[in-house]
Amino acid sequence: AIPFLLNGISFLAILAALWWWRGETDAHQRLPAERVLPAMVTGLRYARRSPALIGVLLRSAAFFLFASAYWAMLPLVVRLQLKGDATLYGTLTACVGIGAVLGALLLPRLRRRLSGHHIVMLGSVGTALVLLVLATSRSASLALLAGLLAGASWIATLSSLVIAAQGALPDWVRARGLSLYLTVFSGAMALGSISWGLVASHVGVTGTLLTAASGILLLLPFTTRVRLDGGDRSLTPSRHWPEPDPVDPAQQQTGPVMIHVRYRVMSGQEAPFKVLLRQLGETRHRDGGLEWHLFRDQEGDGFIETFVLPTWLDHLRQHERVTDEEQQLQAQIRALCHEVRVEHYHAAG
Repeated sequence: AIPFLLNGISFLAILAALWWWRGETDAHQRLPAERVLPAMVTGLRYARRSPALIGVLLRSAAFFLFASAYWAMLPLVVRLQLKGDATLYGTLTACVGIGAVLGALLLPRLRRRLSGHHIVMLGSVGTALVLLVLATSRSASLALLAGLLAGASWIATLSSLVIAAQGALPDWVRARGLSLYLTVFSGAMALGSISWGLVASHVGVTGTLLTAASGILLLLPFTTRVRLDGGDRSLTPSRHWPEPDPVDPAQQQTGPVMIHVRYRVMSGQEAPFKVLLRQLGETRHRDGGLEWHLFRDQEGDGFIETFVLPTWLDHLRQHERVTDEEQQLQAQIRALCHEVRVEHYHAAG
């Protein structure tokens, strides 16, 4: 009971820090904060249309679902296989912590040589090796060494996945995207712990650890097909869109708002134009758009892109969310066109 009590008291310092923390202000932020529920919906919409974030979530779920077997089975390994007590269990978890610290110190050097994608692969193989050692060995010394490897593998994989998640998200939606990552992490750990407990009740601790290790290794060829974003994408706000005509503040919360973008495409450039426009359509959805359509003028060389936002204020937020990456995409589209003209339509009462 004493360790739990001391741990609970230690959170008072964290609560005090949060109480005194005043947060950070964005010098470029001119619009009011989003309401909670619409902001959550917008974050989910962004995540659904972000292949980079989805890839991180899939890799995280696949790893933590099987890696959770280590934490779920460790008390039983100590008691049943190593014939130890709480002291040995505490020593084992301390070795995990030491391994994590050592791994964190080595990570900067490792990242100069390997990408996050390959570091997650190494962490997965290291975790599988730890599970195999605990399944087949009855030596406490070997288990302690495995704990060092477990900590290093855990911190390497965990930090690389977090970095990949952050690199897949622009500033305005980063907290919402990371909350999804934490949900997947916690859910995979919880589901994995329950599942491995049920498996252990039928096949024993050794069989469970072997199953989890095999699962990590068998899934590795499939999960590595999902490449982790290297964080080299330019998601800085470009702010290159011209300011739209001012609207009465009383009308900013009304809508919907429809945006028309008319394109006159050069001869012979229609195929690449449509490919790029569909990529642009995904960004419209990610930045808050509810609908997106591309129409062709059957009597000329024109195309009309339309997208709808709930309110004029949401469109102003969209202006602040456009990134350098999207600016480059729009520049490629404009290079294929004779003319691009933007029109705004506000719902009439």
